[in-house]
Amino acid sequence: MTIEVNLMAVINAAFIAEKLMTREKRSERGVIINTASMAGLMASPIVNASYTASKHGVVGFTKSLVNSTDAFSKDLRVVAICPAAVETELWTRCDYLTKELKEKMEDMKTAKKVISNLLR
Repeated sequence: MTIEVNLMAVINAAFIAEKLMTREKRSERGVIINTASMAGLMASPIVNASYTASKHGVVGFTKSLVNSTDAFSKDLRVVAICPAAVETELWTRCDYLTKELKEKMEDMKTAKKVISNLLR
């Protein structure tokens, strides 16, 4: 299920967005933002292999679209964001992380801190 949600959904959505966003001419180029992860750039002992593979796939897919000569509209910009771990309920309520891993993750930023830093 991880590959279907994290990779195939991104691929399908990008091609749907391309069709919708290129129907009419605009003065500005549209942007498709694919959500990958730091796990898409490097493997981690904290993250499972299928998640890491799916996020590597998103990064590779995005790079392929950027470098494509004919498969994707040049009227669109395509980027991938690769966020790292952010303290959310996903982490704080997670019951399968070991005490050691939770201690390593104490330096995680909260979502509020991440957003406030982005908006500076």
